[in-house]
Amino acid sequence: MIHGMQKPFRNTDNTIWLLDARKVAPHVALALDGVLTDASRAARARYVRGAARTRFTASRALLRYAVAQFAQRQMHDVTIIERVENVPHVDISDHAAVRISMSHSGSWIACATSADAVGLDIECTSKSRDLTSMSEWFFTPDEHQWFLGQGTSRAIESFYRLWTGKEAVFKLAFGLGWRGALSSVHFTVRDNTLGASFPIHGTDVNTAFLWIENTIACSIATQATQATQATRDRDDPAIAVRVVHVDPLVLA
Repeated sequence: MIHGMQKPFRNTDNTIWLLDARKVAPHVALALDGVLTDASRAARARYVRGAARTRFTASRALLRYAVAQFAQRQMHDVTIIERVENVPHVDISDHAAVRISMSHSGSWIACATSADAVGLDIECTSKSRDLTSMSEWFFTPDEHQWFLGQGTSRAIESFYRLWTGKEAVFKLAFGLGWRGALSSVHFTVRDNTLGASFPIHGTDVNTAFLWIENTIACSIATQATQATQATRDRDDPAIAVRVVHVDPLVLA
């Protein structure tokens, strides 16, 4: 758990900042209100339930904190600009290069920071879901057959690898200006191995899947630039990801 700046973050790090909104006490939520811009307060007004309002407040505080830590700036150097039906835009006083993506599931809030364009999705898993029926309904025939081929022992991991992977790639593409449907994002299957098929022609994508807290499935997708391709281990195509659990007290 991080309590302020510790080890400096390299610009090549892909970092996921994670916060459990259940740990945001009422007096902390009140303090976090001071972090919000007027635009963020206006955006929060659409949430009626107290838990949802707290989660929104915490998400904006987490975003500001994560960007400041990644860019090695102070929180007051980071300005959040709300956008309709899109993730917030982050402006840094000296225009330091940082790209973001956000996701939430249940009480959990996650923010990804990267030097490259990035997409992030998290999902709290549930053993009560009929994953086979959901796979048949939401996935392509090839994806569904791949899921079935992984067997019952790996059903949960296989399903959420696809589910969160498609969302992460979709968010990455959306952030790069693509405006297609989620159903247009799919994974190819070759030699029983999944590979993300990016919807933007001529653009490659790197993806990584990981478990957080043993119950949160997470996928992150980044644009494969020449710089990242040059530094990536050819025998290990997964993205290097750092996960940071954030104490709500450091956000105020």
